Amino acid sequence: MKKNERVLAFIIAWILVPRNGNHAQLTTKDVFLLHAFKSNLLIDWSKVVTNTIQKALKLPYYLLPYGVFLCKVFEHYNVHFSRETSHG
Repeated sequence: MKKNERVLAFIIAWILVPRNGNHAQLTTKDVFLLHAFKSNLLIDWSKVVTNTIQKALKLPYYLLPYGVFLCKVFEHYNVHFSRETSHG
């Protein structure tokens, strides 16, 4: 891979579609996203984010991604967590 492709693959694996495990090895989804970026194809980001969050909720070893993004959405919709308890 060229340097730009490696940087894009890094961004995909660590930020856009975060996962646990080997970030150096691209998944099939990573390759599709890399191709879409390089080919200027439209990406349905709502579906990508939703699928990533659903995977995190189903698999016990996955951490919930997009923490900052979710906090901003909750703030925007005035969701308050002052009386919530943590189950960690």
